[in-house]
Amino acid sequence: MFELLEYLERKIFEIESSYMPGEETGPYLSYDIIDDNSIYLEYGWTSYEEYDHNIVKIIFDDKIIIDRSNRGYCVFGDGEFENVEHILLDNTDNLIDWLNDELE
Repeated sequence: MFELLEYLERKIFEIESSYMPGEETGPYLSYDIIDDNSIYLEYGWTSYEEYDHNIVKIIFDDKIIIDRSNRGYCVFGDGEFENVEHILLDNTDNLIDWLNDELE
């Protein structure tokens, strides 16, 4: 779990250092530690026409369990969307790879 926290702090720093003064659009990422085995993430991006908001609960057990809720709005697609997914990963390296894909 400590690898994940280090990764998240680095990503938050990258995102926050890319902010421009007065800019109200762009990516965001935050997390809360729920207990010794669980972390809660919120991430996504927003613009004047679109947004993507993800709420993720990560549980460290025999496998890494990810419960993700995603909702948003896209002017070029179907408008509003919402989905929920449940993912099992083997280790923290797989989790960080998954997050890299999500946060790109």
